[in-house]
Amino acid sequence: MNMSSFYRNVPLLAFSQAMMMSSMSLILTASALVGYALAEDKSLSTIPVAVIFISIMFTSIPASMLMQRIGRKRGFMLATLFGATGGAVATIAIMKSSFWLFVGSSVFIGIFNGFGNYFRFAAADSVDHEHKSRAISYVMAAWLQQ
Repeated sequence: MNMSSFYRNVPLLAFSQAMMMSSMSLILTASALVGYALAEDKSLSTIPVAVIFISIMFTSIPASMLMQRIGRKRGFMLATLFGATGGAVATIAIMKSSFWLFVGSSVFIGIFNGFGNYFRFAAADSVDHEHKSRAISYVMAAWLQQ
């Protein structure tokens, strides 16, 4: 791996990490508010947030194993499909005022974020040994800049 992959992949992965974490902040805030607006029993309003974190937890290890088998690029592309599906289902749920459909959309969003936690490792894998720590730092710094 050469420096061109450092200059090509690391900024892309840093941008992806920043967008994922920024959207996650927005989603977590909005999920509790939307859950409160949609739930008949207001004590259930934080279930969508809980489902996101549970989905992240249950996705992290299988995502790693899947990306080991099919590659990180394909794994991140699959994750993007989950994220887009989650966003579309959430939109439909809000339009139809369906709390449980919104909870279902949270599963897809959690799966997307479970995969997204691997951006820093992809950055490390895309560069030579002497640039690994710098690549990880750039990706994590993008996360801190949200």
